[in-house]
Amino acid sequence: MARYAGPRVRPGLASLIVWLLLSGCRRSYDPPAPVLTLVPTGMLVTGHAAKADEQMMCLIAGASLQATVYAHEPTVTIVLTAFTPTPSKPPGMMIYFDSQLVATDPMTAGQPQAFVYRVATERGERVLRVMVPSISPGVLCVREVVVTQP
Repeated sequence: MARYAGPRVRPGLASLIVWLLLSGCRRSYDPPAPVLTLVPTGMLVTGHAAKADEQMMCLIAGASLQATVYAHEPTVTIVLTAFTPTPSKPPGMMIYFDSQLVATDPMTAGQPQAFVYRVATERGERVLRVMVPSISPGVLCVREVVVTQP
């Protein structure tokens, strides 16, 4: 009794069909944008600063927070959640991405607020730094720093 083996496909044609199917699947999937959430109490602190709780760090004149991040894309978005407990003496806030000054703003928010900055950069390791200028009055409290690369 003979068994039916189905249609025969040449090995070269089968490989081509598999390659076409796999290459079509690869294009249909875009990986999500990398997101790095930095907890300020885990960042490198310089100058006079104090922990407000397990996640929040408060800085005074001349203090800074910094972390090394890796840029995969030519554009990086930085989202800083911060506020000041001293709105009558608003501190200055400066954000650097490596040696590039991204922003210099007075902090007037009395409650945690998100501030969004976009930076053009090159691929590789970069130092992200949030600082209070040395002549700035008041206190800057940083709750979270998020780096995303859309």
